[in-house]
Amino acid sequence: MPCLYRRLHLTPCSLQATPIVQVALLPKSVSDLPLLVEGLRLLNQADAFVEVTVQTNGEHVLGAAGEVHLERCIKDLEERFAGVLLNVRPSRRRETHIHIFVPSPHRTGQFLHHELRLFGW
Repeated sequence: MPCLYRRLHLTPCSLQATPIVQVALLPKSVSDLPLLVEGLRLLNQADAFVEVTVQTNGEHVLGAAGEVHLERCIKDLEERFAGVLLNVRPSRRRETHIHIFVPSPHRTGQFLHHELRLFGW
């Protein structure tokens, strides 16, 4: 009987998805901000699905797979990785503008400009 392990070829699986829930995090004490940043770095290493970003207004945003995952990440961040108490609030919404150019219905060779505003988290 041939060995099955020699025929088995495993390739690494890469999952790419975007977080569903995002919240902004602030330490209750401003002096604990470096601990929060280090804790977010450690959480990002421990959990591959967590997405940590810093927005242009300076707030640290934590993205997770859902409500339960987010609660677990915040608990781990407070108790294991950062060791600080956190203020958690919804992240500010991002606004995206999409510009669309469509041909004029009068067949004049001109294009009409439409702007769509999309709001997301």
